Amino acid sequence: MGTKMRDKIITIQVLRGIAALIVVYVHAIIIAEATSSSLSLFSNIYYFRDFGAFGVDIFFVLSGFIITYTSKDKYATINDKLLFLKKRLHRVYPVYWVVLFIFVFLILIKSTINHYIPGIIKDVESIQYYELISAIALLPYLTKDSFAVYLPSAWTLTYEIIFYVSAFISIVIFNRISLKGIVVVLCVFLIIFGFIFESKLLNLVFRNSLIIEFIYGVFIAKLFISKSLNRSSSFWLIVFFIGFFFYFLTLFFPLEHGSNINQFRFIYWGGPAFLIVLACVYLNDKYKYYMPSSLIFIGDASYSIYLTHVAITLPIANKIFDVLGISNHMNFDLYILTLVVLSVIFGSIFYIFIERFLIKKEFNIAIRGFRVNKYR
Repeated sequence: MGTKMRDKIITIQVLRGIAALIVVYVHAIIIAEATSSSLSLFSNIYYFRDFGAFGVDIFFVLSGFIITYTSKDKYATINDKLLFLKKRLHRVYPVYWVVLFIFVFLILIKSTINHYIPGIIKDVESIQYYELISAIALLPYLTKDSFAVYLPSAWTLTYEIIFYVSAFISIVIFNRISLKGIVVVLCVFLIIFGFIFESKLLNLVFRNSLIIEFIYGVFIAKLFISKSLNRSSSFWLIVFFIGFFFYFLTLFFPLEHGSNINQFRFIYWGGPAFLIVLACVYLNDKYKYYMPSSLIFIGDASYSIYLTHVAITLPIANKIFDVLGISNHMNFDLYILTLVVLSVIFGSIFYIFIERFLIKKEFNIAIRGFRVNKYR
């Protein structure tokens, strides 16, 4: 049965927090540009919108690493294997359903959300009921040029579920999360759902190279567990800055929107994400005591912050600022900073009172299930 990390990798938690802040920052920019008429001090330079999507790539590599590293023991029995899948799904769905419920409530109010997430949430009149039904199971639906999930930003969770299923199949076959097993399963998924099935929706989902970034994380975890790549901290600092340098280059060489991003993202943003995560894992022993506690906490709360910022915090904050007439008078950069801070605050509160409660429930259920299965 999978075990928790005996020595928590603090640098990874900090990296999760930074990735969450990057994603929130991107969406705050989109809203500010659509609603604020004031000028930015940085209006003459690239404003990190597309380049900020890199936070998602960091999340995907981290997910592959964390799931593999925390599940490094063998799963000897079928009950242990099923418990792995149950715990992973329980970790995603309950929190997601709470946020989805609140979001739907805001949609029903209409005046609160409609037109206050321009470019991210569709107009109320265009939302179909089948989208909501599919959203409960995190199933995507086809849009004009791509696919989406009803709850904004939750499309990434669809890929998380795909990865969890792949890891489960690997555990069933190899009794553990195997790098070879993950690669084979994902390749089979790609062949079947990406090419054999004539479904535009499935083709779009499974041909996206983001899936490869989970494999990056699995590879890093296997490397770290084997202790076969021990180098000095200076070496890993160099690796980190090489990754950051290539990430920084994307500022000046942006990919065009469309299929190019889906096809080459695993290299364009995934490559730097791989190097940065790899370096952070190995730098933990030396630098974990120097990590800011605030970023560690944001890393812990990153899932709640990620889910709530677009669905709840930003539309409500933007609505309030619009009613008060603040959005058109506040400095553009200050407006963005305010939206980011509010998103972090609300997401943190949600984490403390909702997500933690659900995690505790999950743990108790898992322990009870293990005891019943063990002594049956």
